[in-house]
Amino acid sequence: FPKDNGLLMEKLNNAERNYLSQEKLKTIFDTPFEDFSGSIILESRILEFLSYWIHYLLSDEKTFESKKAFEEKIKLAKDFVDTNAFRELAIKEISRYCGLNNCDLKKGFKDYTQLPIRQYIIKTRMEAARQMLLETEKSVGEIGDSIGYCNRGHFSQLYQRYFGKLPSEERL
Repeated sequence: FPKDNGLLMEKLNNAERNYLSQEKLKTIFDTPFEDFSGSIILESRILEFLSYWIHYLLSDEKTFESKKAFEEKIKLAKDFVDTNAFRELAIKEISRYCGLNNCDLKKGFKDYTQLPIRQYIIKTRMEAARQMLLETEKSVGEIGDSIGYCNRGHFSQLYQRYFGKLPSEERL
């Protein structure tokens, strides 16, 4: 721990303003623990909270990450997804890019966009596909390939689920 007790006290005083710390603590109290699996989840959330605190207390940082800084990281993640939506994206890759752990990224992204990351990627791809279908002469297969779907059947199925009609019907 920091040898400077003044720094330690300053860090502890800043704790109540820490957005991520409050969120992690809230997940602990929201965890049901009636059965064995619930107790494992509870234990993992407590360990995550303790790990977060120990990292903070051992670091040279004087303040926790603010809600604004957290939101900036989520915006960075959204921009990264928007730029790379047409290729295979792993949550871990997005998480590393924006500097958040997977759980915080998933929760923050859903709060920001109203969609889980995977659903947001599908939405982005489907909207781009529709625009290409309406504005270009590319075949359905070419459009599927260009937005990240090598399997034309899978692309058509997703398109139909999203828009209620097959991509081949879009141009009629």
